Amino acid sequence: MKKFFLFLLLFLMSNTFFAQDFHVGFRLGLNYNSYNLKNYKLDTWRIYSRGQTNFEGGVKAEVIFNDKFGASTGLVYTDLGDSFFLGTDLSSYERTYHTYYIQVPILGKYLLSEKLHFFVGPQIYLLTSSKAETTHIVGANKEITNEDLTKDFKPVLTAMTIGMSYQFDNRIFLQAGFYTTLGYIDHDQGNGQWHMSGINFSVGYFVF
Repeated sequence: MKKFFLFLLLFLMSNTFFAQDFHVGFRLGLNYNSYNLKNYKLDTWRIYSRGQTNFEGGVKAEVIFNDKFGASTGLVYTDLGDSFFLGTDLSSYERTYHTYYIQVPILGKYLLSEKLHFFVGPQIYLLTSSKAETTHIVGANKEITNEDLTKDFKPVLTAMTIGMSYQFDNRIFLQAGFYTTLGYIDHDQGNGQWHMSGINFSVGYFVF
């Protein structure tokens, strides 16, 4: 882990040396995330998720090399949870996941104009914790249980993201993107594994 952050620091320092512009700021936003289950017997993706909206926030660093190309990275704390529901007239079962990561994007940027930028690249997710709340209702009886599932999820994930950002002035920016994991997010439990994808939207402010 230390080697990874050292490499990231050296990457930023080397890019900054050749950059025309360098900016650091904060961003805060929302993501809409869902889990998909790979069913090995049918060899198809089956979606059981109804999706979940979560918060995310952190810092962003950006370098602009010339009038066409740039790069960006950062550290973002994000909840990439999901929610599942099964129910009938007499009973229901709801399970809500909250899976927290430190997200490290390593993105290349293409400047469509001075203000409108296209970005694409990998994102590294470092797991901090995971928990689930299950609500089971049968008639008038309601039972709620909580579990710590941190050990069930992989500690490091890689995803690909693609999106757009818009720079209003030298300070304020908006960005939106789509992401999908490369591989599974949990350890194999014998019944298939979870794949994750979603969209995010955030607003940010460059301090300098």
